[in-house]
Amino acid sequence: MRAGVLACLVGGLALGAACGASANPVFPPGSRVGITPPVGMAPDAVGARFQDGRNGATLTVLELPGPAYEQIERGLFAANEPNVTLIKRESFGFDAGLGYLAQVEVKTGGKTLRKWVLLGRAVAGEPTALVTFDVPSEAAAAYPEAKIRETLASVTFRPAPVEEQLNLMPMKLSDLAGFRVVRVHPTLGVLLTDGPKDQSPEQPTLLLSFGTQTASNPSDRQSIARDMLRNFGLPELRIQTTETIRLRNQPVIEVRAEAKDPPSGTELRVVQWMRFSEGGFMRIIAAAPKQDWDAAFPRFRAVRDGIQPR
Repeated sequence: MRAGVLACLVGGLALGAACGASANPVFPPGSRVGITPPVGMAPDAVGARFQDGRNGATLTVLELPGPAYEQIERGLFAANEPNVTLIKRESFGFDAGLGYLAQVEVKTGGKTLRKWVLLGRAVAGEPTALVTFDVPSEAAAAYPEAKIRETLASVTFRPAPVEEQLNLMPMKLSDLAGFRVVRVHPTLGVLLTDGPKDQSPEQPTLLLSFGTQTASNPSDRQSIARDMLRNFGLPELRIQTTETIRLRNQPVIEVRAEAKDPPSGTELRVVQWMRFSEGGFMRIIAAAPKQDWDAAFPRFRAVRDGIQPR
């Protein structure tokens, strides 16, 4: 990531925050990153950040995957952007982890804003937290530096709240069919597996995802579904069949295929189900080793059939 990260932060692109002022850490729904907001700050209408409406100060928290840390670190401490002056940068330790803290001054619209940007991560390296504290110059007395540092030092982490994350998804999974939840993104989807590893071609794995591409012409849906499976990145993919089935009286494109994992040599069988709507699509891609397919496929169908609208 290049130096533009400071401009992005200035533009308020750091999303996700918690709700309610509290003496204890507050976690956004589904987030692993929490913080203890200062008294006087309340969540905005969508819970995306804390705000002090009287003084104009804001506090935002973003959870990122661990590998994002190095990318953002390089951009965060790069050359200043226009109208953005880097005041100070330093290492910043807190009880739950370690990171870097930058103080910048932003001049925009004839006003001056002091911004503290904390890039931190848990001791274990996952996840990464990106926290910004914005204070207008006229509110400096209400938010002295010691108060801001105390707030930023309260950043903490928790294990992934799987049930919270599942409850934020647009669809309800009423039957996990014995699969384990590996990862959830409330708007993008969920990854399930059955085995000790989070990702392995030697384990049955199912990915449920959502997208915005539409197919208004029904005759195009099968070819779109095949192309999307080809572009998914499964090695040595060989499509076997494509057909339209009906689930809950709605057309669903089923594509069956075979693939091979080159490092392990594992032969895989794959199925993709896609359902299109006016707003986009829902897709399931499920794969299992050939020798496990007969046992895994009914479970894949059970997950598929248990997906319900909220």
